[in-house]
Amino acid sequence: EVHDSDGLLLSLATGEWIWRPLDNPRALHVSGFQMSNPKGFGLLQRDRDFDHHQDLETRSELRPSTWVVPKGDWGPGRVELVEIPTDSDANDNVVASWIPDAPPRAGETGRWSYTLWWYGDDAQRPPGGRCIATRRDRGTIENAHRFVLDFSSKTLRAMAAESPPRAVVSIASGAESAEIVDQHVVKNPVTGDWRLTFQVRPAGSDPVDLRAFLAKDDAALTETWAHTLLP
Repeated sequence: EVHDSDGLLLSLATGEWIWRPLDNPRALHVSGFQMSNPKGFGLLQRDRDFDHHQDLETRSELRPSTWVVPKGDWGPGRVELVEIPTDSDANDNVVASWIPDAPPRAGETGRWSYTLWWYGDDAQRPPGGRCIATRRDRGTIENAHRFVLDFSSKTLRAMAAESPPRAVVSIASGAESAEIVDQHVVKNPVTGDWRLTFQVRPAGSDPVDLRAFLAKDDAALTETWAHTLLP
């Protein structure tokens, strides 16, 4: 692996946490996450296993995460993620920024105060379970894409295999042209974490925005994993 960050984390005023794994796309990809008064957002380096990077020069597994904590109310807007295709790790090709719904016009003044944190890891970002791995292939169903997500936390590891959490998988947009055709949750007997597997079959050429998290009864146990399936 070669990356300074492997995901965008968002903390919403509603209490929801969203994790969007980063990608090196084939074409320019711009994603927007609409919200009001964000609690925080940043580009994180979660994979800190040297064996996954094997780079003695850059030590990618030691790259810091960066977290923006807004001060006061920022109002409505979106966190915009830009992913630019690149064939070299010398190019910085990912950026995230806040875009207000009503930016200042010529002659007006706008103020956005924030604290910028640099850190290695933080168990409270998010405070619940997190998605530690995202894998994808063409699955076992014709014209479908299979996603395999690993979720981890102390709470999840303490849950017995006979009492699995409930998987909540949804299509945020593109619902008219896609369907979830298979999903199941199993406990990983090696790590104690939980693995969510599902397949989605798009029927058109529109991007499909996917969301997934684990829950018990009516309570979310993990952050919300987010991904856009491009045509």
